[in-house]
Amino acid sequence: MTLAYTGTASNGIDYVTGITTATIPAGQTGVSFLVTGINDLLVETGETVVIDIDTVLNGFEFGIQTQTVTILDDDIAQVLLTVNTGAMNESGGMATFTVSIS
Repeated sequence: MTLAYTGTASNGIDYVTGITTATIPAGQTGVSFLVTGINDLLVETGETVVIDIDTVLNGFEFGIQTQTVTILDDDIAQVLLTVNTGAMNESGGMATFTVSIS
C-alpha cells in the first residue's frame, strides 16, 4: 500500500519518515514504521502529521484509514524588558524601555 502524508507539518523540515509504501509480509498482520520529529529553534504552535492509506494492492481499504499525530514544540520564547536608566527626573525626565524577544 502507499501512504500519503499531509497536515500542517512539513516532511523534511518538521519530521522525517522513511517510508511511503508499506508491505505486510505473508503470514503477518501488520507492519510498523517510524515518523521522527526534527528539532529546530523556532517557537511554533503544535503541527500535525496526517497519514492516510492512499492506495492498496491485493486487498481493499476498510473505510477511510487516517491517523494524526501532533508535534509539540519544545522551544520557549524569552521576552526581556530593559530600561536604559534606573532613575529619571520628576520634572520631565524620560526613560527608554525596550522589549525584546530571543
